[in-house]
Amino acid sequence: MSHHRMRICVIGTLLLASAVGSALALPPPATLHEWIEEMKTAPRGPFEGIRWFCEDGSVRPARAGCSGHGGGIQHGEWTARVKEMRDGGYLIANFFVDLDGSQFTGAGADLGDLKQILLERFLVGFDEGWILRVVQNYRGAMQAEDEEHGAGRVLEARRSHVRRCEAPRFLLGHALFSLEARVARCRDAARPAESAAIATARPVAP
Repeated sequence: MSHHRMRICVIGTLLLASAVGSALALPPPATLHEWIEEMKTAPRGPFEGIRWFCEDGSVRPARAGCSGHGGGIQHGEWTARVKEMRDGGYLIANFFVDLDGSQFTGAGADLGDLKQILLERFLVGFDEGWILRVVQNYRGAMQAEDEEHGAGRVLEARRSHVRRCEAPRFLLGHALFSLEARVARCRDAARPAESAAIATARPVAP
């Protein structure tokens, strides 16, 4: 990594840390930095494994599904360290599929969380994946189609909100553009995989 790229990544990490609240006490910054660096090279990144997150609140193994539990979604489950950081206000390893956009609109809009999520997307794009660097090889950790739909919901919610505002903030306006680009990238990334799956699919015996 070039000196310039490294400096930008360090600045981005510090900005993300500066947005963190004080909900819970966290380890010293040096320890958090070590955790982040380890996630970049860990075989599963920031995830413990693949799980199903069901509508009834249950969390089930990757092959179990959510039949009889109201349906659900499948993606990576955070490690204990990621959960600790998130409980302390450090929002990393975010999933757009978990968002409906309402969190970021209206009088009670949580724009601090939105800024953290978008800043993480910047780090992922700039720092060769950041903590998600190896997740692209960890099948099921992030579902491209689900992430696309989730990002689209956030995008449309913010667009509707900005249209109602007389003076939208530059950061969030730029964020909308970045998020729209992410939706397009997710869609493009999903298509080759879908084509390959169709091409290699075998008939299921009755």
